[in-house]
Amino acid sequence: MKICFLAHASSAHTRLWVHYFRDQGHQVSVVSLTPAKSEPGIDLHYLPHSWRIHQERTNWHYLLQLPRLWKTVRDIEPDLLNAHFLTSYGFLGALVRPAGCPLVISLHGSDILLIPERSFLHKRAARFSFNRAHMVTSAAQHMTEVLTGYIAPGKPVLTMQYGVDTRHFFPPSASAPRTPVCLSTRKMMPVYNPEVILIAVRKLEEQGSPIRIQMANNGELLHVLKQKTAELQLENRMK
Repeated sequence: MKICFLAHASSAHTRLWVHYFRDQGHQVSVVSLTPAKSEPGIDLHYLPHSWRIHQERTNWHYLLQLPRLWKTVRDIEPDLLNAHFLTSYGFLGALVRPAGCPLVISLHGSDILLIPERSFLHKRAARFSFNRAHMVTSAAQHMTEVLTGYIAPGKPVLTMQYGVDTRHFFPPSASAPRTPVCLSTRKMMPVYNPEVILIAVRKLEEQGSPIRIQMANNGELLHVLKQKTAELQLENRMK
């Protein structure tokens, strides 16, 4: 099968999906507005531009690429179009989907939880994209619950919870008992609710099950989290 992905080519999520279907023997193409290194078995189509992509703002400039995107997708002649992130490539995919080619939109978080709530136009764009899609994939159950307010009843939705397959990965037995360590790589932003991690660490401490936590990222809540750490007396548990 010829599968065309519309997605950020440099995203870890994109690579996860693309590598899987490539390894299953499918013919995979990626059309993207972000550059990435070429990889064996992946046909990468980068559409260069002169404007900056913002993670926290609306990128209306995406629409300037519609003519080139339209032509690129038709040159590929995919059997399936998979657009990642509803409010960017999902919307573009809904506009350029060739007749007879199924469109799958894959959600990753803020594209359904935050961005549609920015304005009436964002909501309309989300509903338009969903109406044009043949299937939607969601990365978590709480995202799927929000999604039901935007799509028509009966639209196929596949919820695929991200996580670790313990059949293939599991911690080795420690030679000596040690305090468990938890690593959080989420941005320190309200949508990810990082304060709940500190509260959980405090509760475990009180229950006699101490744990160390490393928060390896940055964001607008960094100062708030530092204050919360001091308030909960977790300085010796945080890094």
